[in-house]
Amino acid sequence: MASSLSALPFSDRTFRKKPSSSNFFLRARAAAKEVHFNRDGSVTKKLQAGADMVAKLLGVTLGPKGRNVVLQNKYGPPKIVNDGETVLKEIELEDPLENVGVKLVRQAGAKTNDLAGDGSTTSIILAHGLITEGIKVVSAGTNPIQVARGIERTAKALVLELRSMSRKIVSYLVYMFTDMMTHVINWKRI
Repeated sequence: MASSLSALPFSDRTFRKKPSSSNFFLRARAAAKEVHFNRDGSVTKKLQAGADMVAKLLGVTLGPKGRNVVLQNKYGPPKIVNDGETVLKEIELEDPLENVGVKLVRQAGAKTNDLAGDGSTTSIILAHGLITEGIKVVSAGTNPIQVARGIERTAKALVLELRSMSRKIVSYLVYMFTDMMTHVINWKRI
């Protein structure tokens, strides 16, 4: 069973807001932070359960045949969307550990959306796969630091390979346009 520890930076202190006012006090309270230790693996399972939930919910919106999702609003009519980023922003789970798993996967989607403008659902599905396989490998006894380094090296190698395979579209379009204009000019000379 996972042990938890609540930490309070400061408990309950009373401060005077204004020195001249004798009857107005400001009470400062700190919210407790829960620290969980993963001695038996239950914390990891809950984090993975949150990531699984996000992947399952967003997986239906993936691709051109993605399904619509109905989001309930606090006020007004519900929204019908098939955008993974919009659905991702609305996911909140009651269990705090599962919600941390949601937030971890949400970071991957948000970063992809910021950098590329699209593909947040795809990055979340990929992050879910990395989390699932990473937990399997670490539970089998592999060093987690080596797993992270391996993922980073593989990502760098994939980026280099994709860059070597890619073509610049702008230069290709310019080439096609100049080639077409050359034919048009030569045709008018005849």
